[in-house]
Amino acid sequence: MEHYDYMAAMRADLIEYFDLNNINYHVHDYEIDRRVDELSEEVWAEDCITGNGPQGYGSDEECAEYICYNLHDVLDAAYEFDVTLKDMITPHGLTTTQYLDCLYRCYILNSCIYDLLIEFRIEEDDNEDDNE
Repeated sequence: MEHYDYMAAMRADLIEYFDLNNINYHVHDYEIDRRVDELSEEVWAEDCITGNGPQGYGSDEECAEYICYNLHDVLDAAYEFDVTLKDMITPHGLTTTQYLDCLYRCYILNSCIYDLLIEFRIEEDDNEDDNE
């Protein structure tokens, strides 16, 4: 089993989703914080990004693979979201592994969006106003 890189997978999923839905992720530095909030709200319940919709991100077996090598990070997310063991064992509508996968995807969503916006931000040309 190969280590699953949540950040890389979510980055690819976000780019694909934004491109398919004509959502701009090329912004100026001063727009980044506002756009992170807007984009996070846009994709929060998308199965193809967070698994926070009715279907989940992947099957029970796929999600078990995803969290296997990331269990420490997933448990950190559970702690941050104040999720109890009972919540993990009896999730609503998802299997336990799907629930934990979704939990971690939601936990890192803003970081992934922020990193993506930083990577694709519009650079200001310092020499734009210079006369030749």
